[in-house]
Amino acid sequence: MQAEKWKKFFGTDEVTYEMLASASPVNYVKPGAPPLLCIHSTNDKLVEIKHSEMMIEKYRKIGSRAEPAFFEGKGPYHGIWEDGHGEVATDKRVLVSQVRIAIREFLKTL
Repeated sequence: MQAEKWKKFFGTDEVTYEMLASASPVNYVKPGAPPLLCIHSTNDKLVEIKHSEMMIEKYRKIGSRAEPAFFEGKGPYHGIWEDGHGEVATDKRVLVSQVRIAIREFLKTL
């Protein structure tokens, strides 16, 4: 299963540490990074929540602001859409209320 994921993402099932590191946004965080709202479903099976936690930790370590917005999403994926996994046309999708509220509250602080 993991090899299939790597093949799809990297184009090969022979994945090195350097390839993984280059694909991780946490490795591109630098001092002076703008504020970050990290939205993540607690039941996301595609991207584990630990990745958001690592990003928040890195931001705070360098003195930049990062706020978590963890929520129980619809379905086993990102879960940010009211219709679940995006069955509705892109221009008709609606964010789940927890995400809409988190974004609105975060923007008020900027």
